[in-house]
Amino acid sequence: MNYEKVYLCYQIPEWVCVENYKKLLMCTSDQIILSLKDCRVEIEGKHLQIKYYSKNEMRIEGCIETISYHK
Repeated sequence: MNYEKVYLCYQIPEWVCVENYKKLLMCTSDQIILSLKDCRVEIEGKHLQIKYYSKNEMRIEGCIETISYHK
């Protein structure tokens, strides 16, 4: 089986990059939720924007306050 690892790199509070996400579930200026392989990640803050994305990578910028994982 091929298991891809999910990578997050960040410089809080300015930006976060997510590699190998599966799907964008929700996007507002206060919250972005991404589906990962076996959980989801919620990024909360103010003035959040997706600066770029591709099939495998996304960069989110703004005033990031929290990053949390949920099963």
